[in-house]
Amino acid sequence: TIEGNGATVTYSASKVPDGKDNFNRIAIENSVTFTDDVTLTIKNLNNISVWGYRKTEHTFTLNMTNCSLVGEDDNATSRVYISTSGGNGQNKYHLNQCTFSHPVASIFSDAAGEVNVTDCQILGGVTGINISNKSTSGDLSVVIDGCTFTDIMQSEDKEYYAAPIRIVSEAAG
Repeated sequence: TIEGNGATVTYSASKVPDGKDNFNRIAIENSVTFTDDVTLTIKNLNNISVWGYRKTEHTFTLNMTNCSLVGEDDNATSRVYISTSGGNGQNKYHLNQCTFSHPVASIFSDAAGEVNVTDCQILGGVTGINISNKSTSGDLSVVIDGCTFTDIMQSEDKEYYAAPIRIVSEAAG
């Protein structure tokens, strides 16, 4: 659990000792295989993101309340983006009273599980919320309530799907 007490995480263009960019994010590396269910709770923290790729059959739960994910640049920060990277584990998002802004998608999941977004603001981007279930097992529940979407872009680039909310199931099974 991270209690931010209203603090703002700042971005630094410097490199950390391992040579990776020092972005304002909590990253899950592609090589991570959870050995158990994981829950991350973040409250009252600004300019942070949770993003990455994981391989697991376990559940990743993210609880965010009163956070602002409005980033300083157009890189992979300022959003919630967790891909199962070919795994079948579930993502469970519980996002409440948060502000998101990302040029492509502010909230993304490709797993079964839950996506609950309540009283949030989505500012800009091609797709505000992009849910693309690719799991081979498990159900998906999506609840979006009391949210506002502002300046969601249209894109002529066929790579992007311009819409405030996009929900697709490519699940086999």
